[in-house]
Amino acid sequence: MTRQRGTFLFKTLLFGVIFGLLVVSLGLKIAAAHAQNVSINSARNCDANAVIYCGAGTVDELIGKYRGGDGRNTATSIHNIYSYFGISSAAINGMNSPSVNVEAGSVTSSGDVYGSNNQLVATNALTGGREYRAGSKQVSSGGTSFYTRPPRVSFVSSQLSAFVVMKNGQFVFAILASCGNPVIATPVKHASTPTPKLTQTTAPTTSTATLPPAMTTTVPNCSGNNNASNSIASQGNCSTNTTVVETQIQSSSPPPFAQCTSLQTQVSNTDSLSINSTANYQIGNGAQLESAVFNFGDGTTSPASTQTSQNHTYAQPGSYPVTATLTFSADNQVIGSSICQTTVTVSLPPTPSTTATTTSASTTPPTTPITSAAPATSLVNTGPGDIIGLFAASSTIGSIAYLWIMKRRLV
Repeated sequence: MTRQRGTFLFKTLLFGVIFGLLVVSLGLKIAAAHAQNVSINSARNCDANAVIYCGAGTVDELIGKYRGGDGRNTATSIHNIYSYFGISSAAINGMNSPSVNVEAGSVTSSGDVYGSNNQLVATNALTGGREYRAGSKQVSSGGTSFYTRPPRVSFVSSQLSAFVVMKNGQFVFAILASCGNPVIATPVKHASTPTPKLTQTTAPTTSTATLPPAMTTTVPNCSGNNNASNSIASQGNCSTNTTVVETQIQSSSPPPFAQCTSLQTQVSNTDSLSINSTANYQIGNGAQLESAVFNFGDGTTSPASTQTSQNHTYAQPGSYPVTATLTFSADNQVIGSSICQTTVTVSLPPTPSTTATTTSASTTPPTTPITSAAPATSLVNTGPGDIIGLFAASSTIGSIAYLWIMKRRLV
């Protein structure tokens, strides 16, 4: 009898293990089906200007270098630069999620972004790098200094391959494959989407133009740096080995001007940790707002949009620097950016005063209802802990099912 019972328990355990392995295998296949490891075969920029050294050839490689650094630049510096462009860790880690679509597209030197089917998805692109190029603007995010500029300032090639991230058919951001430099741009609106009206203030005639009337031409610089030993660094053409030639334009028409004039930030009356920030600006002579990006000083950056007012809630009380970077264009070309900055102080909400009340000794204390955890709706994150838990749960279920089947047979 004891031997038979041991054999029965062994069979039960074996059935449960086999059932658990089958469930885990099926789960891994489902997770793999959801992943979209897009591949781009392009030259690599292994130079000091690359945000990600030598760029990335696949989405998985890009995510890996973003998480752990690229061997030359720290992950923190990559995060800081991406955050300035409104690209969060969740956005990068979700690039192989089924909720977004990553396409092997391209970004042109004129500032246009194309998807995998050569469809125009965004215009007026803005990018950046770690090294200065004439026409760039130095900025800082999280202690990391770098430079922003339109593609025409730094691109040598007419276009560069890029991972183009789309969500619900709308452009979100792009990453240049050869150097990992981020790209934001104005999404191309669908025909059914009305064009939003911008509230603009006209500058007085005495205002000084902040953008000089000059034409900038970028040409290859073939002296010194473009030798055979540095061929890998120069192949990607993200930004290296260029010379900028400026020619003054003689014109009777006044040049376009645009400037961020102030940043007004107000703490909410109902939540002392929440704020509303509004950027005010002046434009004239054909200039128009292309995008606004808010940096709230706590590591949070808003996505680039045409909205000049943003709400934000801080996790902790304190004083925070708030920055608004406005990008402008004229004649369908990005002409520059202007920054406004202020400081806001937020605090914890006041503790409400309570009045002591006398309760009867027989009062039944309230009971906390027991709630069930919501069932999982996806199987994308398959880390070691998740796999072990799935295996244990499915093995237990399989063992119970086997016991039930055998018990029915014995009856």
